[in-house]
Amino acid sequence: MLSEIKIRNRVVFSHGILAIVLGGVLFYMRAIMDGLLIEVLAVVAVIMLAAATLLLAGLVDWFAAAAEVVKHVHRATFYFYMVAGAFLVLAGIFFSYYPKATLQWLVIFASIQAFVSGLSAFIFAIKAGHHRIERRILYFIGTLSILFSGTMASLARGLTNQEATTILAAYLCFLGAKMLFFSWIVHRKALLIKKLVNGAHTALTN
Repeated sequence: MLSEIKIRNRVVFSHGILAIVLGGVLFYMRAIMDGLLIEVLAVVAVIMLAAATLLLAGLVDWFAAAAEVVKHVHRATFYFYMVAGAFLVLAGIFFSYYPKATLQWLVIFASIQAFVSGLSAFIFAIKAGHHRIERRILYFIGTLSILFSGTMASLARGLTNQEATTILAAYLCFLGAKMLFFSWIVHRKALLIKKLVNGAHTALTN
């Protein structure tokens, strides 16, 4: 169980860092969108960077799946990482090669991810148990994710490239911060389990 938690923590932490880095780059891209030619080049760069990030996130999930096999953890977790990784890689390939892909499509994709992510935050909150403050933060994060999802889905088709870049950058930074918070929760759980295991081992040897 401890091995599974460590793997999950690395995956969540890696996704969080990737999201924050991409969000920062998108804010920079939005700042330099001055003039038609630069805007066109920036849009292409943003789509390619998003595609590369999706591919990298998918590879992270596949490495996690491989680690599950090596450490003989739960088979269901292995399949989860494999499917999640395949979904991210396919999305990355789609945005890389489909010539009609636009920033507005990326916003729609982000709105779907935000909805799923919001639901996961609510699930985390329910499992938080007696940690009242943590549970409230998770409910707040989940609510923000759902609001992001609804806003992006409703505005996606009417957004300009600058507006789409801004909302994507803002959401990615929020998503990254949320993933790092999830990573902290998982890390704290791992430390608690390790402490309990060490305590039980000490009790048995005394």
